Amino acid sequence: MKQRIRIVLFLILVFLGIAYLYHERPEIFEDLRPSPYALDIVYASDMHYLSQQLTDNGERFQEFSLSKGPKVMVYIDEIMEAFCDRMEKEQPDLVILGGDLTFFAEYLSHLDLIEKLERIEDAGIPVIVIPGNHDVGYYEARSYSDEDGFERTEEADPEDFRELYDRFGPESALSVCDDSFSYLYEVNEELAVLSIDANAQEEEDRISEETLSWAEEALELAEEEDRTVIAVLHEPLFVHDGDDEALSVTDRAEELQELFSEYGVQTVFSGHLHYQSRREEDGITEYVTSSLAIYPHYYGQIRYDRGRVSYRYTRLNVSEWAAEQGLENEDLLHFDEYSRGVTRKWWEQR
Repeated sequence: MKQRIRIVLFLILVFLGIAYLYHERPEIFEDLRPSPYALDIVYASDMHYLSQQLTDNGERFQEFSLSKGPKVMVYIDEIMEAFCDRMEKEQPDLVILGGDLTFFAEYLSHLDLIEKLERIEDAGIPVIVIPGNHDVGYYEARSYSDEDGFERTEEADPEDFRELYDRFGPESALSVCDDSFSYLYEVNEELAVLSIDANAQEEEDRISEETLSWAEEALELAEEEDRTVIAVLHEPLFVHDGDDEALSVTDRAEELQELFSEYGVQTVFSGHLHYQSRREEDGITEYVTSSLAIYPHYYGQIRYDRGRVSYRYTRLNVSEWAAEQGLENEDLLHFDEYSRGVTRKWWEQR
């Protein structure tokens, strides 16, 4: 009897833990109402893509990837294929990828991911990106094989990242920072996106004085042109839900907050935390979008309508995509169940 009670209590704790980590709080996210004047933007973050040329998806890789969190790495290629397919159907005016594009900054993962982004662009949808802490110079860039083991592979450095992704934002930007992968991107004559890079600089996870000075100049330009500006970061501007500030907040957060307040930036989008959250402080609202690689595989939908910015999150339906492709893989056809199982297994092993 006591053993049965212990099992029940354990299962309750597992459920509560998962609910805390991946909680849904729909009351704090706004509905997007139809409008002929609106711009629709998709924001996705933390996809942690790994080139399928670097893994056999064997047991050793599955064990390793689970030790790094509940990302569904075995099907990360299918997740990105489903996302690209969804974008082709949804036809947003812009797609923003908010960093941690790759598993561990593998150069080959960047190359293969760019091929997928080109597919979105070929559908007439602009794509812009910012780097995350997993995208440049990561010491764990490897290939994975049950037979050959884990071997180091080429990783992207800051210069590589700029060369690879210059076309996804900076190339067509209103203003570009010389010191980092930061830029001011024109969505239309009313709206601009300020992308602040804290990860593709020589000093990891840092925003330089030069980048901060450039950001002020970019905001002055937007103000002169009477543009609404939304800001995009990888690491959040604010501390969310009791996270450790040293681990979860972007570099120079207080200075950025002051700068945003001074120039009327009222909306910030970020990722990094792998869960959904929202916080308001001093007239600034920050929306954190969860990881596309982790159950329940959310991405954000942003609507800009005559000065007003709204946001909601939605689930990527991988099972629907798999059925449309005529696939017979039961994991993919019942993907929510499979993905929840990965999260449950990770939680049990913590």
